[in-house]
Amino acid sequence: MEVSIDNVKNRLKTWKESYAAMSYLLNRSGFGRHPTNNTLTTPDSVWKDFLK
Repeated sequence: MEVSIDNVKNRLKTWKESYAAMSYLLNRSGFGRHPTNNTLTTPDSVWKDFLK
């Protein structure tokens, strides 16, 4: 399998965007991470307020 520098750059860009989004949410009140599977967790009421 060949991996070009463009593949690496694109993967890094995608990772940075995903990290920024998760970091933003985790720094908001009510958002957290599940300790076992590292998924985003939050009560429905927090989602509703966030999406207003």
